[in-house]
This record gives sequence, structure tokens and C-alpha cells, in this order.
Amino acid sequence: MSSTRVILPEHLPLSITMEEVEEGAAVSGDGYLQSLREALSEAEKRHIAEALDRTGGNHTHAAKLLQISRRALLYKIQEHNPS
Repeated sequence: MSSTRVILPEHLPLSITMEEVEEGAAVSGDGYLQSLREALSEAEKRHIAEALDRTGGNHTHAAKLLQISRRALLYKIQEHNPS
């Protein structure tokens, strides 16, 4: 039970929160569930990195693996690594 109107992860039994983690829920460093946007962004970033790794950093070949244009790949790389 909680004295507040909002139920937070710390109000839930450990068995429920552990099931979410074990099922692959995206959890941030502070234990809170990431937003869908954050989780998708992280997955996209890892997927792009894997494609670049498999192609030795070749943007054209990585884009083909990802089935996107080279221009879209370059945009996404910049989006994930703003300098």
C-alpha cells in the first residue's frame, strides 16, 4: 500500500519488478522503466553499431544491411552522436 496517489516501482513487490527486468524491459540506471522513445533509441543505436562493426565501418554496406539509404544512416549516426 502507498500513502500517495502515484504508484512507483518501489511500491511494488520485488517479484513483479524482477519479472519485468528478466523479460527484457528497458530499465534505466536508476531502476525506472525507460520511455519507449529512449528504449527504441538505444536499440537503434546498438543495431547501427552492429551493422557498422560487421561491415568494418563501411557506411554504404551498413546501410544496405539495415535496408536504409546511406543518407538516412549518416543522419541517424549524427542523431545518436551529436558533436
